[in-house]
Amino acid sequence: MMDYSKAADEFKDVLIEEYLKKHPGISRSEIMTRTINGRVIIDTINNVFKHAAGRKTFQDTKEQNKIKDLLASGDQRLNASVLSINTCRNYVQWLYRSLTKVFGEKERDAELVSLKRKEDACGKLALTAHEAKQKLVAMMNEKVKAASSLARTLMQETLHAVAELLKCQASIYKREVELGSQVSKFMRDFIESSISIAKALVKPSTINAMAKAYQILKNETLDISKIDSADNIKKLKLAVGELEEQLEKRREDLEAIKKMIDFVEDVLAAAGELQKMEKPPEPEKVSARRMAFTTRSNRR
Repeated sequence: MMDYSKAADEFKDVLIEEYLKKHPGISRSEIMTRTINGRVIIDTINNVFKHAAGRKTFQDTKEQNKIKDLLASGDQRLNASVLSINTCRNYVQWLYRSLTKVFGEKERDAELVSLKRKEDACGKLALTAHEAKQKLVAMMNEKVKAASSLARTLMQETLHAVAELLKCQASIYKREVELGSQVSKFMRDFIESSISIAKALVKPSTINAMAKAYQILKNETLDISKIDSADNIKKLKLAVGELEEQLEKRREDLEAIKKMIDFVEDVLAAAGELQKMEKPPEPEKVSARRMAFTTRSNRR
């Protein structure tokens, strides 16, 4: 009997040899074979991964366009999260420029990467929540009444998506508060030192950082040469005060989101319990021994 597996391997080897002859710059170790619809496809490993990456890029671009449309449509949570992310980026850049010992180039880069991941995750979660809501609304608008199980499933999917989006938004707000608090402390320390010590003892880099901080917070420039003047110190104090008010407001927002997450998760848990209760009881399993006894009784 013919060994079809061996024959297939030999046929594949022949095809690979032909491919290598046509592509002399490629070694056998770079070759990858795939079988698609019964046909043996030969290509380089690089090309295979390049095509796969291309498909992923296309999918990512399509998703990104949807997220952009969602932003443009005024999705509240997504827009608020993106605004918070951008505020975080401003804080990060300022902390780096201020030459604080705990925020060097390594910390800045790591923080910016982390913020980008949060931004991407938030966009995807917002899109998932939006699409889940759309499905739910479409079902509710249908003339034919949907089964209660389908309605419950769609409702649970929507609530779960919303909960995940809220968690992402909460993590972004939390980081904004943490970074903003570092900025606030640094500026407070500068103001106190400017009042208590001579200007000559204050580093130029610190003065520049304060001017930049003021520009970020107030969108106004400050005269560096007169930064320690009574008028400018007053302006800095007001700017820090406003920053701390914003941070306090953000803390309140964060607490409100946490309560919403708890509420949504409680609803999901209750829905899950209800679903368990509504499941029909499983039919009683009849043991083989009982069946044998019943059979003997019937024979009598």
